[in-house]
Amino acid sequence: MIPLVNNWDDFGGMNQYVKWFGAGSHDAFYTDPRIQKAYKNYVRYVLERTNTYTGVQYKDDPAIMTWELANEPRMQSDPTGNVLVKWADEMSTWIKSLDRHHLVAVGDEGFFRIPGHEDWFYGGGEGVDWDRLTSLPNIDYGTYHLYPDHWSKSAAWGVKWIEDHITRGKSIGKPVVLEEFGYQNQSARPDVYQSWLSAVERLGGAGSQFWILTSIQDDDSLYPDYDGFRIIKRKQGGSTYQ
Repeated sequence: MIPLVNNWDDFGGMNQYVKWFGAGSHDAFYTDPRIQKAYKNYVRYVLERTNTYTGVQYKDDPAIMTWELANEPRMQSDPTGNVLVKWADEMSTWIKSLDRHHLVAVGDEGFFRIPGHEDWFYGGGEGVDWDRLTSLPNIDYGTYHLYPDHWSKSAAWGVKWIEDHITRGKSIGKPVVLEEFGYQNQSARPDVYQSWLSAVERLGGAGSQFWILTSIQDDDSLYPDYDGFRIIKRKQGGSTYQ
């Protein structure tokens, strides 16, 4: 799967578009017509680029599974979730008009919008409405992430987070993928991951992907553990938790 923009500033992200057009704040990314046009131009360029080695355009390339609208999109200035839903609907529909071969996903973290819910991750505080995003006609499956360390949650809370997404995905009628997950406590990590992956399998989740598999760099040093979630794949074979 290929994310088409990042909510965060790594590699430029949404804020880079905002700076280019002097559009003000981060959330203008979703509403400024100039930014929307620039995003579409970039996406078209990616989809219609011809692979130098295979001669196949990316929109026809079977090596690609999914186009992801954004990595972890958020819209804090709109707690209703309406703006992000409108943007995702427009962009997913537009991508499908260019490419009918590949899946399209939002790439969001899975925040629910249940008015009055006591848990911030269920109450819509980031302008994300997972149910409506996943229900969009040109979104093929739901995504959600899981980072208890960053969210001040427990590993056990993560099991419920998984259960709620898979259950709600079934009610919507679409598969859901635990697209990113991580746990920083290295000694507890194997057991935590086992509990999460068992929940995904038990409930019939469509898939899971941990963050982040790394290896040895060209100078034989370890890839830096920037965020504490690194798992190392050694050159000699086999994996080890780090």
